[in-house]
Amino acid sequence: MKKMILNFILIFGFISFSDTILTTTNATYTLTNLLTKDMGVNVVSVFETATSMDTNQDIYFKKSEYALDRFNDIVAVVDLKNIWKNDLLYKYSRLSNIRTVEIDASTTYTDNSSLIMTLFKDNPYIWLDFTNAKKMLNIIHSDLVSLYPKSKKILDKNLYEALNEINNIENMYLDIYNIDGVIILNNSLAYLVSYLNIPYILVDDLSKLEKTIKETGFNTVLTNRYESKETKDLISKNKASLTYIKTGKMPVEDEDDEDLMSKSALTDIYLYNLKELKKLNNSKGE
Repeated sequence: MKKMILNFILIFGFISFSDTILTTTNATYTLTNLLTKDMGVNVVSVFETATSMDTNQDIYFKKSEYALDRFNDIVAVVDLKNIWKNDLLYKYSRLSNIRTVEIDASTTYTDNSSLIMTLFKDNPYIWLDFTNAKKMLNIIHSDLVSLYPKSKKILDKNLYEALNEINNIENMYLDIYNIDGVIILNNSLAYLVSYLNIPYILVDDLSKLEKTIKETGFNTVLTNRYESKETKDLISKNKASLTYIKTGKMPVEDEDDEDLMSKSALTDIYLYNLKELKKLNNSKGE
């Protein structure tokens, strides 16, 4: 990848104000936008709000309305290929004969500080751990500096501001301290509850949910999907509560256009989850 970046530098040497960087997820879209602020670079969410991270990208990339050749001057794609097996952005950019740099936000080549991702197999939602989100910023920043060396000063400034923004939100999460334990209904929330040091039990077989509530005494159930009425009734019957938490699987809509992804999608997710978790915090204190 570094060799390819050097080739781009030799070809361009400076920013073309029509340069386009492609992304496909809430996290990569927000983080790349934060880092390229005031650079004149066009950061694009390829599918906008049309797909989720569960969507088969093969199907969408083969549709004419999502063909990558509709974009001009693509210089890079920011993906998560190392941790998300369904991320096909770079593959299809190459199949479209687009000469571009791949920036894998989940893999660092510059130091030995790896992301915290070994504990949760088949779980791409690494950014729910704030430590990972900050490392992702550093990874993308490093590759962008290699791609745009003459813009290092502004990239450094944007990195500093982006890290501060994430740190400020992270500090708000310090107010979550009174949750004794939770039940999560799938592994997608493991990064979040582990980061917050909340004891948890994973119940991915709903037939075991009632027994788990009774045996653990955990009366808070977290999910990142919309559960059936039967599941909700079961939770309520056992005097437990169900809370919906966002992971970034579903696209966050721009407040002015539901067809567009919000540039602040990831920070919107953090703030939404903070609000929901603080409600649990308050209920425990009653």
